[in-house]
Amino acid sequence: MGTRSLEATLRARLLLLIGPLLVAVGVAALALTWWVLRDMDRGAAREHAQAALRDFSAERAEGDTESAAAQEVVAAADAAGVRLLLRGAVAHDVRSRLGPLPAQLRELKAGECRSGTDERGGRWEGCVVRGENLDVLAAVSTQAHATALVLLALGIAAIVALALAGAVGAARLAVARPLAGLKQLALWSDQVARAEKAAAPPESETEELARLAGAFDTLVQRLFAALERERTNSAHIAHELRTPLTAIRAELEALPSASGDAVSRMRDDVGRLERVIESILVLSAPSDAAVPDTVVNVADVVRAAAPPDTAVDAPDEALVRGDEHLIALALRNLFENAERHAGRVATLVRVSLAGKAVRIAVSDAGPGLPDSVRGRIFDAYWRGTLVGGRTSPGTGLGLSLVRAVAERHGGAADAQPNPSGTGLEVSLTLGPALGWHVEAAASREAEAGR
Repeated sequence: MGTRSLEATLRARLLLLIGPLLVAVGVAALALTWWVLRDMDRGAAREHAQAALRDFSAERAEGDTESAAAQEVVAAADAAGVRLLLRGAVAHDVRSRLGPLPAQLRELKAGECRSGTDERGGRWEGCVVRGENLDVLAAVSTQAHATALVLLALGIAAIVALALAGAVGAARLAVARPLAGLKQLALWSDQVARAEKAAAPPESETEELARLAGAFDTLVQRLFAALERERTNSAHIAHELRTPLTAIRAELEALPSASGDAVSRMRDDVGRLERVIESILVLSAPSDAAVPDTVVNVADVVRAAAPPDTAVDAPDEALVRGDEHLIALALRNLFENAERHAGRVATLVRVSLAGKAVRIAVSDAGPGLPDSVRGRIFDAYWRGTLVGGRTSPGTGLGLSLVRAVAERHGGAADAQPNPSGTGLEVSLTLGPALGWHVEAAASREAEAGR
């Protein structure tokens, strides 16, 4: 799952809180309305049943027979739209002429109330009231109330939808302003992570964010101060070591060639120390340090640095603005790395265009590296494993220097599986390209063919 912004997360959490609350309020309002209407309908049914009992008693007091009195009471109820069922006082039940009562209501006993549906789908609410010798079941239509409830439900749903839409806008406004300061702080931290110096943190109206920005600023200043001290010390130590190493090399070179293996090993060690010092000097400089304002033909540098058995695929001219010495130093480290890990010299070095940048890729035929390791080879002091399981004898600074040179020239370093077969392809980009010419190279190849 991908990450998302804090603002989006807070908006989602607010909606998850407000949405169910609005729905619950709507459902509660609908349920309360239904309960109130049902109670009103049942009260009306009881009142009609009690009125029917009183009318029946009045008709009997006037001398009507039970059957005639029942018929008159039922006829009066029919005129009012109420369905009656009189039981017990006459030889047979007297029913409303409006239609049969719902089956759910005909089984009601005295004192009970219930809802039912007739044969046409109409909704009714009925209650039974008992007199001395008569039970009266009165049923009133609730169809109008059922329709009103449906309309009310639709209205509540529309209101909830509108309220949710308004809540979305309200949530956006509610979290946007407080989080604006946090966004500025995050942007500032990104700029600090990419830069070699820290600008002042953004001001915030929120006390907690202001304290956080102050703490970050203090930490960043301490980190940059420590980094500057480390770079200064590294450069000073490297410069101090360079002078005696130069003298030692001169003394060793003055010795006769037959002085023995010990002198040869000392020369190798001095060369290794010189390369380490040169790497430290490059790495101790800021990544955005200025490079000489000179034009370098990268293709010529590649052809001069490539080992004799390494194929070179390069144009006649691949021009960039930069430091020729640093580019040659990075190439030398690439070739040494390929030979060290593959057990033989690089198979191919290719100079190509990558967008507006010049790309130099060195391929070897070694065992390659898994994906989990390739991202670490440019870290300082990281050393891989050679063919046979032995740890690399290098210093772990070679490829770190390659990345530093690439970044100083506005590019980057990368490592991918060799596209031509087994092994690894390590590359760096330099840019932007100032010129790219292949005609002269094609002419030389044609002349060589003749």
